[in-house]
Amino acid sequence: MEKKNIKFNQIPFLILLAVQFCLVCVFNLRDLRGSLDADLASTFFHFEEVLERGTLILPDWNHTTSLELDGAFLFALPLFFLTGDLFTAVGLSNILLTLLYLVVIYLLLKNEGVDKAYIYMTMALVISPHSFGMLDYFNMMFFGGSCYSVKVLVPLLLLLLLSMTLRGGSYTCRDRMLTAFVGGIYLLLLFATVFSTGTYAVLCGIFPVFFCLLLRAFVTGEWKHTYDRELIVIAAGTAAVTAVGMLLHGYVYPGAGRVMSVTRLGNHAANLDACVGGLFQIFGAVPGEELQVLSVSGIIYCIKYVFVLALLWIFILTVKNRLLSHRGISQYDGFLPSALSMLFAWNFFILFLADARYPGNAHTEYRYLLMGAFPCLLLIGPFLTEENKKWSRFQTRIASAVLMICGLILVYGNNMRVHESWDRSAYAVEFCEYARTLEVDSVIFLDDKESFQFCRAIDRNKRYGVYLSDVQSFHVSICDYFSAANWEHYGENHALAVISGRTLSEHVPEDMAARYEYMDSVLWFDIYLRKY
Repeated sequence: MEKKNIKFNQIPFLILLAVQFCLVCVFNLRDLRGSLDADLASTFFHFEEVLERGTLILPDWNHTTSLELDGAFLFALPLFFLTGDLFTAVGLSNILLTLLYLVVIYLLLKNEGVDKAYIYMTMALVISPHSFGMLDYFNMMFFGGSCYSVKVLVPLLLLLLLSMTLRGGSYTCRDRMLTAFVGGIYLLLLFATVFSTGTYAVLCGIFPVFFCLLLRAFVTGEWKHTYDRELIVIAAGTAAVTAVGMLLHGYVYPGAGRVMSVTRLGNHAANLDACVGGLFQIFGAVPGEELQVLSVSGIIYCIKYVFVLALLWIFILTVKNRLLSHRGISQYDGFLPSALSMLFAWNFFILFLADARYPGNAHTEYRYLLMGAFPCLLLIGPFLTEENKKWSRFQTRIASAVLMICGLILVYGNNMRVHESWDRSAYAVEFCEYARTLEVDSVIFLDDKESFQFCRAIDRNKRYGVYLSDVQSFHVSICDYFSAANWEHYGENHALAVISGRTLSEHVPEDMAARYEYMDSVLWFDIYLRKY
């Protein structure tokens, strides 16, 4: 049986990667105003205010749990001054982040000796939009605000830095310059996420990598390189940047992050079920509606489900054969798969132990799994490279065909989902174009939070608000001014937007409704103007 030096045909997987990258570019360069969600709209409004006022510290501001600088807006802010359009700048920023991910992943897997075919396949799967929607995989990583992109990238940069400095052998001047460059990017992005969000990336991304180093040293009994000068410099730089970032975060940021508490004993079974279910959700393997198994959508979801099961199986085998294995001449032998599996195990353990569910929600906020689930994707390449050594040429060809077919189906299904869900906020663009024709300073929606969120991000010419009839007051959302709770914030010259089919008096008291008169209708809204 032929076993060694059998490589997959690289061209099909390279084409798959190229197609997927082009689609990521297309999605990010389309008019993002047509695919907003409430969180992304709030983030756009936040930075529109930051750019207009010239400061990150907005007075009278209802802050979210982050300064939102460790995502697309990190690069979008400088790009804005080149493009003059924040939506275009965000799209370009996401493309830059995607390219940075591809370079880091390529170097990581190449240094590990992974076959190029597996590298291309892994890269294609990594940037594919496994799920699309507010707080879903694509939106958190490579689209819109991509607020987890920097958080997840920081530990990968640390792993790349370790693979470059601790590999042994000759070390040229070019190697030193490249290492210094990677180290600079790592410390810069580490500072950005600590300054913006606090210690989340350090506790859930950096700590498990260093812990894995110590664990491998203990398991292998090889402590010789534990105190290498390069490792000490990396650890000291990480600690220093984290300390400075935390001091500045505490000084400039008045918001308070959500603090998790240890869950009660009786909740562990529910947490375990929620975490496992969340892993399937983050990769889009849970349909939102009933599907026929043999329909196109049903087949795609079945392949997604098997894909997640395969990831879990690869993780278990990696822990057994790499992380806890005594094989190897030093603690660095097979360190990358060990560290990647540690990142997944550590984050899964935290979500199992802590109460990460919002009140009334039986499911874990599965975006929290990204810090571990994303590295789990990178285990595919090393695992297949190791298995490939055991295969004959015939087995390799069959495996190549199966992987390519499954990859094509996944990429097709993932991107079609984005295409089908795209125009969810396009109506708000049309409404804002109409609102610009009104001679008013503000537009107030009645009982329609989503339209309010969309329009305030799209239209900078008018001020938008939302009035809730059940509490008879304005709703002050995150990333908004506290003064938005008062009528004075909107001025006397304003319009009311009421969903057609309902009278104004159904939303506000009769005496207030009497102050307005019907003026026009647009889309499914009736427009009322104040009487003078």
